[in-house]
Amino acid sequence: MTFLAPLALIGLLLLALPIIVHLFKPRKMKETPFSSLRWLKETHQRLSRRIQWHQWLLFLMRAGVIFFLVLALAKPLFGLWGSQSVDRFVIVDASRSLAYRTPDQPTPFERATDLAGRYVQAARVGERTAVIVAGSAPRLLAAPGADASSALPTLKSLQASQADGSVSAALPLVQSLLPTRPEREVEIVFLTDNLKGRWQEPDVRGFVTDLANPTRVKVIETGQAAGHNAWIADARAFKFSGDDDRFIIAAIGCNSEANATRSVRLAGIAGLPEDTQAATLKPGALTRVEFRIPASIDLQGQVAELRLEPNDGLASDDVFFVNLDTSLALRVLLIEPEAPGADGRNAGLYLRAAMSALALARNQAIELATRTPASVTPSDVQKSDVVLLAGAPDLPDSVLENLESRVRGGAGLALFLGPQLKASFANQKLFHAAQPTEGLLPMSLKDIDSGKPGVLTRVRWTHPLLAPLQDPVLSDFARRRFHTYANLAGTPGKADAVLARFDDETPAIIEHPLGAGRVLVLNMSANDEWSDLPKRDSFVPFVERTLIHLSAGVRKSVTVGEMVTLPLAEYQPGAEVKITRPTGSPLPARLLAQSGRTMLHLDEITEAGTYRIEIAGKKPFVLVANAPRRDSALAAMDAKSLQDWWPGVELEVISADAAAEQLSQQSSHWPLWPLFVLLAGMLLVAETIYVHRLCPRANPKTVEAVVPNRGVLKPVQTTRSE
Repeated sequence: MTFLAPLALIGLLLLALPIIVHLFKPRKMKETPFSSLRWLKETHQRLSRRIQWHQWLLFLMRAGVIFFLVLALAKPLFGLWGSQSVDRFVIVDASRSLAYRTPDQPTPFERATDLAGRYVQAARVGERTAVIVAGSAPRLLAAPGADASSALPTLKSLQASQADGSVSAALPLVQSLLPTRPEREVEIVFLTDNLKGRWQEPDVRGFVTDLANPTRVKVIETGQAAGHNAWIADARAFKFSGDDDRFIIAAIGCNSEANATRSVRLAGIAGLPEDTQAATLKPGALTRVEFRIPASIDLQGQVAELRLEPNDGLASDDVFFVNLDTSLALRVLLIEPEAPGADGRNAGLYLRAAMSALALARNQAIELATRTPASVTPSDVQKSDVVLLAGAPDLPDSVLENLESRVRGGAGLALFLGPQLKASFANQKLFHAAQPTEGLLPMSLKDIDSGKPGVLTRVRWTHPLLAPLQDPVLSDFARRRFHTYANLAGTPGKADAVLARFDDETPAIIEHPLGAGRVLVLNMSANDEWSDLPKRDSFVPFVERTLIHLSAGVRKSVTVGEMVTLPLAEYQPGAEVKITRPTGSPLPARLLAQSGRTMLHLDEITEAGTYRIEIAGKKPFVLVANAPRRDSALAAMDAKSLQDWWPGVELEVISADAAAEQLSQQSSHWPLWPLFVLLAGMLLVAETIYVHRLCPRANPKTVEAVVPNRGVLKPVQTTRSE
């Protein structure tokens, strides 16, 4: 037998209280003779001697009540002992795809939480259990301990989030909780639908490298064996030259085995009736649906809502919100070197060709302005939504100052390094040595054009920029060769994200937040001098994802699970800021002051829909959030690849039914606290009955047994005469 809460045994000290009272209570009493009581003296002495041993029995019964109650509070367990050296970490995946619903069956998330609760309750004597929820960010529900039952109420109330999470992102948290004794075993249980997006190789390999304890991993698949899903992959509003009307173009994806027919409904635009169009969906391809918006419709402050009907098992990606309260055309500024590249062509040639292809395919409505460092003006920068700095050697100070200001205000910057970039300009103007987080370049350059050939490694496919490029059928991005690259000095800041590296761990892609905007540092040239990427099929999708990602700040369109920072133009100190969620409830506003600007900061967007932001005395505006689409294809993780990521670790991938069978057959413990509570109750009842029996007033027979029936106390017998 063992105790889950041994500190409760301190309550046994309560047994000393009656003994202490008995030892220190006064014993000597002043006796005053009284004639009328002399006949009762002998009776009182006999009665006292009779009940003296009963007092000891009463004390034992009352002490027994306290004893058993204290034992119950200590949560005793009895059963077969486990290994006595296992720390089990139960990681529950709360990603969006686990809400996939099949008629008359529980969702994968419901299976996951049910199995997590059973693991907590089935912990054997000597084992410690921790419970972690892996959503958009990992969250610890119960630290490693013999009793993790405190997490059960939270597990029952949990719901799958609207964000795409990663179970491997919980491994750093697990690492911080590992036992200090290296001989103690570690078991990690993942309760997940086991999609590709759930795992990131850098997280797994980094965890295994520093692992000192013997570890085994169990991946329990709670998802559907073959889930079919259709989703709205993307939707945008455009205005094309030569046409006064506006358009909303939606791209619909499907992973079914055969063609399927669905309907797309457009709603939410004031002055425009709802419109529905049929779409024939083809597996593995995107189907485009186009809606026309007459020029007479005022789009200011409007949000369009697209719905795929009827809803399928995963309803979160069947709706898409389009913010119409912005410029329909994306304004892009391309700054390229005046001197041509090694092949005699301009460095920005491939970027211009990619954006031209996007415009022709109606993927983007782009207003492109091309400048050189000598011709670019501060006005060009201020009018742009996204700036592409394609390896320009330097920039005038006035342009650079306006570029920093524009990025802090919400614009995006893609910074291609390239062979013509001057290291002195990068280190003195783009990089701020005193405050690296405040510059456009988060790391300094050691030298340019000196890296070794290689490929991209440790790619963060969960990031919105790269997630659509992971599919090996639709994209060859991961197979691209890089001939050379620049060496960077220092380490990225805490807020920076390294999205990919080269073989020698040199950062290849860095996302650097700056105010309300984003800087994407690309350790590659904009042309083919440093890599073959611009010549490959994945380059156009990569440029498209770059433009979408960098324009999120000015478009006021974000993804659920993201952290959001928005500039509040002309904000007056002390003015009230009110944010209303899509459900109508208020959202607390957090204001930050950065470089003379007031920023609205939201730690995380948790639900899809329209957020209305109102500032006292100013015109309200909207922020739209859409559920991510990374896992909409429901692509399963390859078991062999997963095993390769866990070298030297015992890995088992099983179904939820097999895990439930293992738990039912596993020898477990039996809690003894109900038995001790029952024993305490029985003793309390027995003590009550016994006290009643000994009390002379309640039970006169107790006195009659010791009072002699003689003398003056002898009952008087009378006879009745007739």
